[in-house]
Amino acid sequence: METIRLGPLRITPTSKPVYIFEAGINHNGNALMARQLAFSAKEAGAQVVKFQLHLPAQEMLPGHPLWDVLSETALDIHQMAELKRQAEDLGLVFLCTPFCREAADQLESIGVVGYKMGSGELNNLPLQVHVSRKGKPMIVSTGMSVYEEVVTTAAYIAANNQQLVLMNCASTYPATPIQSRLKRIDLLQRIGFMVGQSDHTPTISTCLGAIARGAVIIEKHVTLDKGMKGPDHAASITPGEFGQMVRMGNEVWEGLQATDADLGGILEGERPVRAWANHCLVARRDLTVGHVLAWDDLDTRRPGSEGIPAAMIGEMIGLASRGPLRAGQPVPLDP
Repeated sequence: METIRLGPLRITPTSKPVYIFEAGINHNGNALMARQLAFSAKEAGAQVVKFQLHLPAQEMLPGHPLWDVLSETALDIHQMAELKRQAEDLGLVFLCTPFCREAADQLESIGVVGYKMGSGELNNLPLQVHVSRKGKPMIVSTGMSVYEEVVTTAAYIAANNQQLVLMNCASTYPATPIQSRLKRIDLLQRIGFMVGQSDHTPTISTCLGAIARGAVIIEKHVTLDKGMKGPDHAASITPGEFGQMVRMGNEVWEGLQATDADLGGILEGERPVRAWANHCLVARRDLTVGHVLAWDDLDTRRPGSEGIPAAMIGEMIGLASRGPLRAGQPVPLDP
């Protein structure tokens, strides 16, 4: 689709990037901290604040160590509903990642405007199809997947729902810049959907690069304290860094807005600078009447508006001077 509406947000291939403040489980199961993260998202300039809804009994086999982590950090659907109301009061879009069908259905019951699907669910076709049938925008991360798997999942989703953004992602925590594989954005775009960047580096530089390559959504994990215990804090940035990313990312986007017609020309604001910054041709030495101009007879001086542009030197070579020229004197239009 050329346009995806995520609540009040309008996402197109050329629109300003949408910034998702991924609170995730960085609240460590503390509802008050989750509210603080939502406030921080607003202050940092995000348009979207996102959490994760974990139902360990429905998404995990018993006995795995991750079961305990998810149980300790989980907020229930009633708490998510409160966070959604808070986000909307702040003028933010609320998103939440489901990891099982039951979680998706619970999120649907509180009226979410779309779904963010994690990389671990890229190949979970039963869940992807289940969510796609809800008819709402889907933002799908593609970490830990080969290209053919992304193509397959996109096709299953698109059979029910064309409102899809694929997210380039490296599922390492934290990721290094080279693991971000920003050129993969170009590859994912070939599938036929808009592409964003779900970034797990501990800095903002690769997000800026992703915008330069056409990412329409930037998702970044954020923590109130990088030193806190938990699986995602080390791959997160602070709210202050997120705000810096938004400001710099929008500047990168603005730098991409020149039209193709503009790219080969001179900016209007450059014209007065060009008038004095360019050079004109001058005599390099005293020259007599009738002297046939050679390359070494000519030099250049500023401003270019005082004589023949330096770029025209090739047209002057071989012409005979009709008058004497002093060293440093601009060559007249009729030499």
